Formats: sequence, C-alpha cells, structure tokens
Amino acid sequence: MAHFRIETVLDPKVGLYRCEVYYPDYSISPCAVTKPIYEHHEHAMLDVVEIFKRNMPDQPIKAWPK
Repeated sequence: MAHFRIETVLDPKVGLYRCEVYYPDYSISPCAVTKPIYEHHEHAMLDVVEIFKRNMPDQPIKAWPK
C-alpha cells in the first residue's frame, strides 16, 4: 500500500494555505504542490482527501495511526 504525507503550508505573502503532497511519505521534497487558494488548513486537507477519494475510489483512504 502506498503511503503519502500531506502537509498544509501558510503562504505569508497572500495569507492563504497550499497543500504539499509527499511520496513516499518520508520524502523531503513534495511531489505535488497546490496554489495557495485555501483560507483554512482544514479546507485544504479536506480538498486533497476528496481528490484522492475521487481518483482512487477502490482504495481505502485513512489517516495514519497516531
């Protein structure tokens, strides 16, 4: 099973969040980065999770155990 890491980053220039997707999850450089279009961290995370769910409907999407 593939493990991704998703981080949100506040862009201080525009005051909005962007998402960074890391694969494999221990990578130091993101493999994909969104534009800073999200007003809240939560909106950014929900959008990325929805993208994964929509594009991989047969795969379980779950958070990493804490």
